[in-house]
Amino acid sequence: MARRSRTSMILAGVALAGLGLLAPISSASAAAPDPEGTVTLQRATTTTAAAAACWTTIGQPNGNGTTITVTYRNCGSSRVRITPIAHAIAFDGTYTYVGNCTWFNPGQTMYWTVYPHQFPPVDTTGWGVTNCI
Repeated sequence: MARRSRTSMILAGVALAGLGLLAPISSASAAAPDPEGTVTLQRATTTTAAAAACWTTIGQPNGNGTTITVTYRNCGSSRVRITPIAHAIAFDGTYTYVGNCTWFNPGQTMYWTVYPHQFPPVDTTGWGVTNCI
């Protein structure tokens, strides 16, 4: 069961400078995010959910500049609402996929698929999730 929503991404703030230990995951040469595009959210199958590590797992099996999967498994005891984020290299900003906030019940696993045309317009050091308010 896939849920589709409009992709909207904003620079959500400036983080403290990182340690510079992570290699770029996406490339600025990719097209700018398409505001009409969609970030696909899917419930994980029973097999996938059992195999998923607790919390956040990022997958990009085809290498730099290709589709990214952000998997989240809620191993806590509280319901949480989160969305994917990407961290910029050049200025330590964080791009947040607003409009894609999703509720996760305890034990629930789902994943977002982020396509290259939805990447931030700058190189990124990593992907993750953030809480939605």
